[in-house]
Amino acid sequence: MPKIRKKSLVRALGTVTSSVAAAAGVVVAVGQPAQAAVVSATTAPIGGTVRITEPNGFTTATSAPAVLLRPSNETCAIYTTPSSTLVSAESATKVDNSTISFKVPVLPLGTNGVAKAQNVCVYPNAGNGATPIGGTTPVLTAYQSLTSNPSNGLSGVTNNLTLNSATPIFTGVTTPAALFTQNPCPAGYGVSAGNIPAPVIKAGLANSAATVAVPSAVIGSGSFNTCVYQGSTTNDPLLGASTYQVTLPQLSLSANSGPYDAVNNITANSGATSLFSGIAAPGVLFTPNAGCPANYDTTVAGSVAVPASGIRKLANNRLGITVPKLAITDKQPKVYQLCTYTGSSGESTVLGSAPYTSTVLPNPTSITPNAGPTTGGITITVNGTDFPTTPGSISATLGGVDLLNVTPVNPTSFTATLPLRTAGDNAALVVNTLAGSRTLPGAFSFRNALKILGTNTAPATSAATDVLVQGTDFLSQVFGTSADGAKIYLVRGEYDPTVDENNNKANGPLAECTNPFVLSDTELVCTLKLNRRLDKTGVLADVLGATKSLTSDIGTRLGSRLITSLGNKFSLDDIGRVLTGSGNGNTIPAGSTIQAVLTPGLALISQPATGTTTLQSLLSGIVGDVLKATTGGVGVLTTAGSNVVTASGTTFSKSDVGRVLKDVTGIVSGTTISAVLPGGTSAVLSAPATASTTGGTPIKITSTLLGSNLVSGDFSVGDAGAVFGQNSAGIPVGSRITQLTNNNTTAEISQAATSTFNNLVTGTPAAVDRPVGLTLLPNLAVPDGAYNLTLVSNGAPGASTTSADYKQTALTSGSIFTVSPF
Repeated sequence: MPKIRKKSLVRALGTVTSSVAAAAGVVVAVGQPAQAAVVSATTAPIGGTVRITEPNGFTTATSAPAVLLRPSNETCAIYTTPSSTLVSAESATKVDNSTISFKVPVLPLGTNGVAKAQNVCVYPNAGNGATPIGGTTPVLTAYQSLTSNPSNGLSGVTNNLTLNSATPIFTGVTTPAALFTQNPCPAGYGVSAGNIPAPVIKAGLANSAATVAVPSAVIGSGSFNTCVYQGSTTNDPLLGASTYQVTLPQLSLSANSGPYDAVNNITANSGATSLFSGIAAPGVLFTPNAGCPANYDTTVAGSVAVPASGIRKLANNRLGITVPKLAITDKQPKVYQLCTYTGSSGESTVLGSAPYTSTVLPNPTSITPNAGPTTGGITITVNGTDFPTTPGSISATLGGVDLLNVTPVNPTSFTATLPLRTAGDNAALVVNTLAGSRTLPGAFSFRNALKILGTNTAPATSAATDVLVQGTDFLSQVFGTSADGAKIYLVRGEYDPTVDENNNKANGPLAECTNPFVLSDTELVCTLKLNRRLDKTGVLADVLGATKSLTSDIGTRLGSRLITSLGNKFSLDDIGRVLTGSGNGNTIPAGSTIQAVLTPGLALISQPATGTTTLQSLLSGIVGDVLKATTGGVGVLTTAGSNVVTASGTTFSKSDVGRVLKDVTGIVSGTTISAVLPGGTSAVLSAPATASTTGGTPIKITSTLLGSNLVSGDFSVGDAGAVFGQNSAGIPVGSRITQLTNNNTTAEISQAATSTFNNLVTGTPAAVDRPVGLTLLPNLAVPDGAYNLTLVSNGAPGASTTSADYKQTALTSGSIFTVSPF
């Protein structure tokens, strides 16, 4: 191949915009014989910017001078209005006293659209009569802009182009010629360094098309001008021009990157093209620029030559190359171009190229924290040295799973989001960069854990709260009702199934998330029942169980809710139970419940103490006493089979929801109040009543007196508190018997009679309802607080935690469930 000297890879058209030129369809060539004014480029496209320079030649020009283009046979006369043959340049601007710039307008063409010379005339302004300024007039020659098909090709590869003109520029031309150059097209034909000749053949009969064979000497990369002339004789005139984009063949490398501080053997492959055919000793350069020099040139700043010993021709399309040490800055990746040549001399021409990145091998040393949940989602920091800092330059795996959201921080650390993974210790970290990979064994432990995805708080009154849970290995768990089945527990802290002699778990659950619905191996939903907690054995706490007596044991302080137990007799099972104090001037308000047990000797009650005790005046008390009890007909009316009860002589409140009924006639002990209806006169029970207390045996009334609350009749002890219904004795409906007197022959009623009735012999029956007394205990709900949602593969008391089959999730921030009224 002939020698091609290195030229700029950007088309040298001064400040001209080639895309504008192509759109305009006409290009101008500027030539100046010996004259004072100098133009910025020898050619310029229509729409491109040209500068005329003459030292201090334009001092009289205004900020908006004028430029007229006249036929070359006309001199620059005074300024006159532009016409079809007298064209005004666009955007004429005074740059300074020595420079005028303008945009080349569309110019009239010669016969058949061939070149036509124009004089460039400069005026101080666009006023009629203005005289020209500046030195000798430069001359512009307009020529056709041709279209090329194809308009691009590979470096050093012959290619046939079809050129088309909008006018018959080849009329009368028998042997046109072409030059390929990365410089502006010369106005006249001439072969010289950088101007590569090519044959042209007219095509068709319209004299507006021709074919050009791109010579193999067109090498390198960038834009070449295809300049077409009337012939191949020196100074034959230019007819038209097009552009041809040249690219280097891209090589495929076996490794696109490597360490900066070590040599690295790779292969370069040109695929189906035998790029290295006939080349015995190819040359290779690494350059820090985006492109390759057209000729082998080791003087390019930052370039590194591969010695002959580091280049091996393996086939006509494949080289073996030893990559030398390639410098980087601040230990950050740097992209080089691998450039291959026909040899290693200045005459050698470029063949193909590929980008290659020089970088540093990462060196991870630790992970903070070094353990995390199998549910992932937490941010970890990888520490070490030699990490690249460019976004996207690092990837990593932990235990074989990709780290998420990898973000470089600095050369000594990057952050990432922990992925979802099965449990296991000693997971290896693998850090990947362009330089390669490094492994840190035993870097991390994945701890079995659950992560609550949706609702993570609910009040203690909730009987059913669905919880969406993320974890691992759900499909392998055997959930069920048996004690040794897999369970999801709500635990205070870490679950411990170890049992004592009473089968109490060391740290058992307070609630179970029941009915697990497995959505996938990593997701399920279950239901928490918070209004009834579990006891230490893992079964529902016995609300109706035996009470606990504390004798001369309880200490109080006026105004404080903290109480003490001298004998350390408080336990977590006492939470929620009623504490009734007695003896020595009781200072515990009635109805107080134990809300928290801080230590066996210290508890918190629901109401502040009314006084202070001393060591000699410690109180006795009962834990588990009733919260509320009514007698004397004050209570509820029931209907067998109905869940709704009606208050009589009392009312329900919202605080009664969840409370437990005990020893109430017609209601099974342990039944709870599910809801209180508006007004508080009725409530809904968790189970229907088993007997009715309405519509009982009527009472025989013998006499009443208008306006009197005393009635006579046949009463029994059980009639106290009875409520009257319809009757003919003048007793108001809803009136209650408040007291029996005279051996149950008279009674006091809550409302005075509205009429007088007297029949001592037969009397009259009065319908009554007989309310039953109400005894309420607080339901033992899960106390307010933060808990750990834990999955265990075996929920039985005393389950072996060392068994290979046993699994238990750890306490993490994602597994926290809060019981709170808010």
